[in-house]
Amino acid sequence: MHWEDGFYCTYCGKEFGDQPDKLALHIRDVHEKSRGKHK
Repeated sequence: MHWEDGFYCTYCGKEFGDQPDKLALHIRDVHEKSRGKHK
């Protein structure tokens, strides 16, 4: 992985360049749901 080039999702490897806010939203929206947050 070339993490020096910018931010990327540690779950799936999707790259976000210099947009950590989009990365945070991606992780929250896409990956946190699949970690067993059931009501």
